[in-house]
Amino acid sequence: MSYSLYEQAPFRQAAGAEFRPGGLALTEELADECGLEPGQRVLDLGCGVGATASYLAGRWGVSAFGLDSSARFIEEAEAHDPGVTWVLGRAQEIPYGEGFFDAVFCECLLSTVDDPVRVLGEIHRVLRADGRLAITDLYLRNPGRGSSLSGLPAATCLRGAAGREAVVSMLELAGFTVRVWRDRSDALKAFMGRMVFAYGSGACFWEAFLGENEDRRASIALARPGYYMLVGEPCADTRRT
Repeated sequence: MSYSLYEQAPFRQAAGAEFRPGGLALTEELADECGLEPGQRVLDLGCGVGATASYLAGRWGVSAFGLDSSARFIEEAEAHDPGVTWVLGRAQEIPYGEGFFDAVFCECLLSTVDDPVRVLGEIHRVLRADGRLAITDLYLRNPGRGSSLSGLPAATCLRGAAGREAVVSMLELAGFTVRVWRDRSDALKAFMGRMVFAYGSGACFWEAFLGENEDRRASIALARPGYYMLVGEPCADTRRT
C-alpha cells in the first residue's frame, strides 16, 4: 500500500488535521473576511479529513459540506463528525447544482490539480451570485525561477504554484474578482519548522517530499515559495440572475 506525503505519519504529526500552513487560525481569518452567517451553505473543497468543514459548522453555525477524492480521508472525516455532509468526489465535477453554496473554501488545493481553471469554473457554477470564494495556497515570490517545479509529485502544493499575477489572472479567467489578497508567508515558515522537527531534519523532510533530487530543491529555493490567503467573488458581468 502506497501513501502520499499527506498520509505519512511525520507529516500528519506536524500538520495536524488541517494539512496546511496557518491551520484553523487562517480559516477563521478567511471566514471573517467572507462574512459567514449561520445557516449558510459552505463547501470545503478538497476537505482532507474535514478540519475546516467541522470548524466552520461548529464555530460559525453554517451548514457545512466537505468534498475530497480520497476515500480514506472521507471515512476519517465521517467518523470524526457525522454532522457534516461528506462527499467522495472530484473538484473538477462538484456534484451540486448552480448557485447551491454561499461560500466555497479551497485551502491548499488549486496548486495540486491539473486544471485549476476548470476547478475554478466549477466553483463559480455552484456559488450564489453574491457568494464568496476563500483560498489559501502556495505561490511563488520569484516565479521566473520556478519553471522546473512542474515535475514535482502530483499531490504536492508546489507543483502548480505560480506567481501572484498568474494566480489573479487565472481567477479572472474563471469569472472572479479578487477582493482580498494577503501574504501569509509567515504561516509557511512556521509550518516548515514543524515539518523539519517532525522528520528529524530538513534533509529527511525533503527526501520524503522529493526523493534524492538536489536540482528540484535548488529550483524551489530560487522560486522563493510563499503563502497567501485570498477572497474572491463572481464578477458582476458573470453573476447569474
